[in-house]
Amino acid sequence: ALREPSVSVRLKINNVGEGEVVSETINIEQEGSLRKFDVSGVLWPAGYLLGLCLSNPISCGVPEVMDAVKSNELHGGQQPIAIELGAGVGFSSIAFAKAIQYHEKKVNNKQQNGIPLIVATDISNPSLALITSNAYKNGVGNLVVALDAN
Repeated sequence: ALREPSVSVRLKINNVGEGEVVSETINIEQEGSLRKFDVSGVLWPAGYLLGLCLSNPISCGVPEVMDAVKSNELHGGQQPIAIELGAGVGFSSIAFAKAIQYHEKKVNNKQQNGIPLIVATDISNPSLALITSNAYKNGVGNLVVALDAN
């Protein structure tokens, strides 16, 4: 089996309020073994592309994603903004959380009213552990929560 225990991905995040582009590297720990039918513990190409898009939704052509952030703030941050189904290692959720950090200064790596902004789900317990670990290692552990979807 092929083994790659971690990957580093550089994101380019447009800081809308400041008009600057911020470069951020996210380090993702994986289960790493690419075995047949063992899909949850690795960063797959579709998850990689989704994460790149969510880290910079305006440049990706989906500015409506940031409207959800603004709408949540208007309602006092009482609800999660996004739910990722089959999050695996959590890359897409973490990339979106990084975008929220840069776009909305008042969120700034804090839970609003104790409620996480992004819920990352999976049915694999090792994946749930990876999501949590990766979120905290990348500074967004208070914004992302892993939830068993089984």
